[in-house]
Amino acid sequence: MDNGYIPMKPCRRRASRAFTLAEAMLSSLVVGLMLVGALEAVRSVHQINDATLKHAKGKFLAEDLLSEIVKLDYGEPVDADSGMGLDAGEAGGNRILFDDVDDYHNWSPPVPEDVGGNPIAGMEGWRRSVVVEHVSPNDLSMALANHTGVKRITVTVTYKGEVVASLQSIRTDAVQTLMQYEMAQGITNSDQAVSAGDQEYDNVGGLQMPASLMEGEG
Repeated sequence: MDNGYIPMKPCRRRASRAFTLAEAMLSSLVVGLMLVGALEAVRSVHQINDATLKHAKGKFLAEDLLSEIVKLDYGEPVDADSGMGLDAGEAGGNRILFDDVDDYHNWSPPVPEDVGGNPIAGMEGWRRSVVVEHVSPNDLSMALANHTGVKRITVTVTYKGEVVASLQSIRTDAVQTLMQYEMAQGITNSDQAVSAGDQEYDNVGGLQMPASLMEGEG
């Protein structure tokens, strides 16, 4: 006999609840994957920014030192072929006493210093080194042991042992020889021209690190 009783259908309600739980688990998984991806993207951007900053700072340090070196004579004013490295009275590494480019040969203090030998603040982990070599006039990539009239100056900047920047410049004894001849002849026009060139270098010779490059490295 039908008394108007309508049977319940619990199975459908349980199925509906089970489907909602599966959706929640799937949503949590998707959100987790998206979060991991976002964090990885942020980490990559930070690494790129850090590398860009290091490269800019390394290039600045190299350019500053190289501009200081190329202002000086090719060799000793009296004897341009007196040999590489420091001469008498220049020992101790005080750059104020350096008077020719090869005085910087193998110069590499533990931390970057100003011209007076004072460590530069905020440069922990950085190092600058210089190599000066005789090279062939016909092949500037070929280093030679003997005097050739051409010197290659290489400034390398490292951060925690990793090379960040390396710059080179070539100097010849032609200008110095001409200056010595003209000075002996009482000619001053060339001296004035060289002095004007030195003034141009002075504008970039002092180490004034931009504030944007003084941020800490990772």
